[in-house]
Amino acid sequence: MIEFKSHNLILLTGAGFTKNFGGFLGSEMWSQIFNEAKIQSNNPLRDVLLQGDCDFETAYSTVMTGNFSEEDKGIMKKVVERAYKNLDDAIKDWVFNDDSPYPVNWYGWGKLTNLFAGQGDVKGLFFTLNQDIFIERRSGHRPPGAPFFTQGLYNGHCRDFTPDKFVTLSKEDAIAKAEQSFKDHAGLAYIQ
Repeated sequence: MIEFKSHNLILLTGAGFTKNFGGFLGSEMWSQIFNEAKIQSNNPLRDVLLQGDCDFETAYSTVMTGNFSEEDKGIMKKVVERAYKNLDDAIKDWVFNDDSPYPVNWYGWGKLTNLFAGQGDVKGLFFTLNQDIFIERRSGHRPPGAPFFTQGLYNGHCRDFTPDKFVTLSKEDAIAKAEQSFKDHAGLAYIQ
């Protein structure tokens, strides 16, 4: 268990936080996945997506851990990756623009997040349920940031989020690395 002092304010952004900035809701991610030609032509994958209430995450987990062929697992993986790429493409170029229907004022965003930042040995906490990297792209890599991601992911908000940037952590290592990263830095911790 990690023991630390935290700021008395904690920022929590819910799922759909980036909808107004071009992001997708879970149901929109499900639609992108479900409407892919490779899903529509594959009855087992199509059926598993129809079992949930637009819950692509459960469908993905069911396929990846269930009794599905390696081909079906590969199709599901590629289709979900493509949906996440579409999500990233939709938000990566979002800029402060007064004539946009929902402009992002990054100066205001900075002022808001500074209200939650820690100082000295007091940690500031920012939790998000979002599955995009909108905040990471905009805030830059400020330790601890989202642990285990390379600096290159955060540099330049217009760069493509390519499969070589995907990170899968083993459960054993993830907790120890996160604890060490968290202990080593003050400021605002970002947990997704």
